[in-house]
Amino acid sequence: MSAILLLDLGGQKFPWLSLQTLFLSTTGTISLILFILVEAYIAPEPIFSLRILRQPNVPASYAVMSLQIFSHVSMMFCVPLYFQVTSRASATAAGAHLVPAVAGNAAGGLVAGTIIRRTGRYKPLAVSAGLIASITYTLLLFRWNGDTNVWESLYIIPGGFGTGIAQACVFVSMTALLEPKDIAMATGGLFLFSNFGITGGITASSAALESEFRRQLERRLTVPGAEEIIRRATSDAHYIAGLRGRVREVVVACYVAGLKHTYCKSSSIHRTRLSDSLQNVQN
Repeated sequence: MSAILLLDLGGQKFPWLSLQTLFLSTTGTISLILFILVEAYIAPEPIFSLRILRQPNVPASYAVMSLQIFSHVSMMFCVPLYFQVTSRASATAAGAHLVPAVAGNAAGGLVAGTIIRRTGRYKPLAVSAGLIASITYTLLLFRWNGDTNVWESLYIIPGGFGTGIAQACVFVSMTALLEPKDIAMATGGLFLFSNFGITGGITASSAALESEFRRQLERRLTVPGAEEIIRRATSDAHYIAGLRGRVREVVVACYVAGLKHTYCKSSSIHRTRLSDSLQNVQN
């Protein structure tokens, strides 16, 4: 809980270098150590037996799932912001642009489940999931430049489709070498790491967007009152909708550059996830 709170609130409600950060990180570390000691040496019937982590497929599945969710949630976090800033879309209209990714996620899970059931093979699918999802980040990086049309808004479908495939493959991979009595414990751990991926993806995207957006504004915005514009633009996306003329063009361009920075971060996470998948295949 302390770690999730730190990832959720750090850098937003309080600075990373603060007493709150120190308290939550220390509490989280101590809690983790105590949990390990109790589960390993004290609890007669542990709620999470650490011996299942000796199976190489379990920690690999946890890592792949958390990284996949991290990058996917990072993309989902940025999409509504992009349309709110570039096209002055309402929160409802901007959120509607996430529907294709959700539909792709459901389709990916169904397709992967069908293929695994019929062939019994999941490792090639686990590798292809990262490649398919990476298409989204490549397209967003090069094609979403501030004037995105309806068809280009569908570029997020491969990201959801790849994540759906990964979720199905990771569960099968995790349970492949486990005894039936251990599956429930392992599944609980999978959900825990998924939550870490969700929280970490939002936190990292927000921090990367804010830092790059501010850096771009400080470099490119040279009009009188620039400091006030930068302060308000970096703290309230709705403020950007009220800007006009050349100032708005510069601010929107800087915001898009900040979003592209998050796409690059997500793409690098996907490369790491693909490496983990390949390692899992070799095992």
